[in-house]
Amino acid sequence: MAKTRDREEQYRMAKRFVESALRQDDSLFTPGIPVWSLENLEDLSRRFLENPDESADTFENKLRRQLQGAPSRTVQLMGEVLYVHLLLPVPADFKGDTKRRIIRTILDWSTDRLAMPADLAQAFDQGLVRVGTAYNTYRPHQLHFLITLARTWKSLSSEEREKALGDPWHFKSFVWSVPLQKAQSQREAVLHLVFPEVFENIVSQNAKEQIARSFAALVLEPVEDVDRQLAQIRRNLANKHGPEFSFYDEEIAPLWQMPDSGKWTQLIRWAKRFYELD
Repeated sequence: MAKTRDREEQYRMAKRFVESALRQDDSLFTPGIPVWSLENLEDLSRRFLENPDESADTFENKLRRQLQGAPSRTVQLMGEVLYVHLLLPVPADFKGDTKRRIIRTILDWSTDRLAMPADLAQAFDQGLVRVGTAYNTYRPHQLHFLITLARTWKSLSSEEREKALGDPWHFKSFVWSVPLQKAQSQREAVLHLVFPEVFENIVSQNAKEQIARSFAALVLEPVEDVDRQLAQIRRNLANKHGPEFSFYDEEIAPLWQMPDSGKWTQLIRWAKRFYELD
């Protein structure tokens, strides 16, 4: 299990995203209204992706200019895309009040009276992932990736979408096919958001690779995919640390974050060889 402990509310919101936005064209904020439709995504793409604001203004001011005159559902869609983006960071990286203020600001631009449901707003008080500074610094790129991913997803047949939602590795293949620019952390975050029991709550590709190198002796079935390596490592470490451990737990993190973690890998490899002796 790769889920973050004690975050059931956040995972319920993640599941709502899967059911409403990916499985249907529904809405997170106003169920029953088709907000995540291809038509709305294309309109948002024209206004946000194809009309970049390169000024030194704030993100919110630039976004307001880009969405000026947009239909209510396009504005709401942008708010919901931002919700998905902001659901991931833990309070240490992004406070809940700040997240709620950003969403309220966007929704206030709509000609309709829009509000974020209370349960979705409350979920902002916690997070699922330590995202780091790049997640905030490159927010336009992260949102660009989410919108492009959603547009590409909607171009798939319903059979292809269901196949991807039923197979985490097929879903990863789709996600990695989406063009990427300075949004690596958002790509990793989507994997955990949709399949939290398979993909780790880690948005740094470098961290994943470092863990895989440090615990290489626990990868008993050689495979190139780093997420598949982590899945094997988790299964082996779970025997000692339990199924809900985190790679950031104080007894595990030093084993892969230590500067000379290669020596730890050698120790595990030799320990395994001794263990297998009669």
